[in-house]
Amino acid sequence: DRPRSFRDEMIRGPLRRLRHDHRFEEVDGATLMIDRFQFAVLPLLDSLVLTPHFRKFLVGRNALIKRAAEGDASRYDVGDSLL
Repeated sequence: DRPRSFRDEMIRGPLRRLRHDHRFEEVDGATLMIDRFQFAVLPLLDSLVLTPHFRKFLVGRNALIKRAAEGDASRYDVGDSLL
């Protein structure tokens, strides 16, 4: 449904499943970005290790995208690791 949404999906790799849906909606003259991120390795590993890691990664990445879209990506220090 371009340009309103797109999906990244892992077809092979270290995870059993990885699907990342991106959706963009107009709200009050601004763009709202909605991410839906699904992944699976092992249930205990998912909840204890990967969920907090992926959450931190996506929050940081989305903040960078927001700053770049607003013309202020220079505030991001490339020394900061999102991984």
